Formats: sequence, structure tokens, C-alpha cells
Amino acid sequence: MKINKSTKLVALALAIALLAGCGGSGGAQNSSAFPKGMYVSTYDGSSVKYFTNINGANEKEETTNAYTYCQAFDKLGRLYIGTNNGQIIMVPSPGSPNRQVFGTFGSGVNQFSTITKIAFDSVGRIYVADFSNRRIVRIDDLTGTNWTVLDMIPWANNPTDAPSSIAVDSADTMYITMKSSNRLFRFGSMTDPLPASMGSTGTGTYQFQGLNDVYVSPNLTIYLADIGNSRIVRMGNIGGDGWTTFGSPGTGAGQLDQPFAVTTDSSGHIFIADAGNYRVCRIDDMAGAGWTTFGSHGIGAGQFRGVVDVSVHE
Repeated sequence: MKINKSTKLVALALAIALLAGCGGSGGAQNSSAFPKGMYVSTYDGSSVKYFTNINGANEKEETTNAYTYCQAFDKLGRLYIGTNNGQIIMVPSPGSPNRQVFGTFGSGVNQFSTITKIAFDSVGRIYVADFSNRRIVRIDDLTGTNWTVLDMIPWANNPTDAPSSIAVDSADTMYITMKSSNRLFRFGSMTDPLPASMGSTGTGTYQFQGLNDVYVSPNLTIYLADIGNSRIVRMGNIGGDGWTTFGSPGTGAGQLDQPFAVTTDSSGHIFIADAGNYRVCRIDDMAGAGWTTFGSHGIGAGQFRGVVDVSVHE
């Protein structure tokens, strides 16, 4: 079933107000108990589905008691899930009952609102995009040790502007998307007084309409999910060098509808959470070679109710 126009507008509004696609990183290179493959969080869903390839083989899921907005893996290969009720859920192995949960709903210490991204730095510290609280939180572990806040309100340009996504590169530099102002920031630390930034609202070069997700590859290439322009963007640095786009509005090959998230694997394939088309798209390069899709609308096997995050575990 296809999203109708009114539903699309609602979904886009929710995207701007709430969601972010939170998986990003290609995953841990280790002996994780989780299978290698593609991991997907679904809008209006309470689980992370995972598959061993883009064709949907060996489908399994980890369920939660709340809407799941994002997922990521730490260096030990454990699955972290971010929810809309202020919780981070760590699942150590497939189907494990020994989950660790951190956070409650709120705006204080050890509290989150809607968690729209989880990322890790080189020493394993956890970064959280706490969207409705308009902040980034860093903790050492899931007991909340060394709770540190980067308030993003000083960098907002309107009362609703908030951080939808965060990526942390190999040098522990942070890249943060501000949703409604359509800007990407680069912070050298949690106390960086002069972060670099780029982006504005529009349809042209260096412009976005609903900048939802950022992913930084191991070679420091930046990928961005531009919901309203139905495209993803690749660039070489915060200055926008090498600006390249892929996608146009629609349902066919090379077309996207509300792309919420983007990531890559170690072979350079690009994975896109194509929310409005209820599917994951994979391409070999930014020209769209090797176009492959998986998914349809629904709640059954191989189906999604809007794909809001995708990550690759290797």
C-alpha cells in the first residue's frame, strides 16, 4: 500500500518534529553474537528487524515496549536501541533476556525525551541525540557515568530547531544535524565554542529541506539524508567539497520518498532508509549503479511501516 499525500505530510512533519534515523555506523568489527547484515528500525514499530542480506534473508527482530527510532552497535558488537520513551536498550545477543536499560522520560540527568541517534567514540563513550530536549548527551556507560551535556539551543535559529542526528569520526570529532534550520555542525569537543557549520534551507547546492541524518564513513566522507528534497548527499568535508547528490521524488528506480537515514558498508555500498516507500535501497555508488531494494508496506515478513533507520553490522 502506498502512502497517500496527507499521510506523507504527517510523516514529514513528524520527521521534522521527532525522528532522525539513528543507526549510522557500519557496525563493530568483532565476534559479535549478532549476525552480519542489515538492521532496520521502522516508524510506528516497536522492534528492530534484521536480515543477513539486502534480499531479506533470515529475518529476525528484537522487540521493545516503545517505538524504536534508531539502532547502533558498540565495539563489543552489542545492539543499542533508542526509543521514544527516553530509554536506551542494550541487547547483548539475539533474543537475550539479559538486557540493560538506561534512562527515563524527562529532561534531567539520566533522562531523555525522544532518542533519535546513538553513536560511539574511539574509547566507547556513548553519544545520544536527545531531540526534544535539544541537546547531545555523552556518557561513559549505561550507568550514566560522567553525564555530559552539549546544549544545542545556542546554535538553533528558531524555537523548534533541534539535533536530529550525530556521528562521531575516528578522531572523536562530532557531526550534528540541526533539523529545521537545515545545518550541519562539526564540534571538536563537547565544549567547542566555535564549531564549523554549513547548510541552509532550499533545494540547491549546500541546501536541505529536513536534514535528518548524518553518517561519516571510515575515510571521513560525509553522507546526509535530505528528507524534503528526496535525496542523499555526499561530500568530502564540512566545507561541502565534492558535493554530490542522489535521488529524486518517486517510487521507481533511483527515486526516494522521505529518505530518513543513510549508511555504508565496508565494500562501499550505500544503504538508504526510504521511509515513504517502506523499503531499504542499496546502491553501489552515487550514480545509482547496482540499484537494489527490499521491503514493502505492512507488518509481516519483509514488510515495514516506514523505514526510519538502517545500519550495517559487519
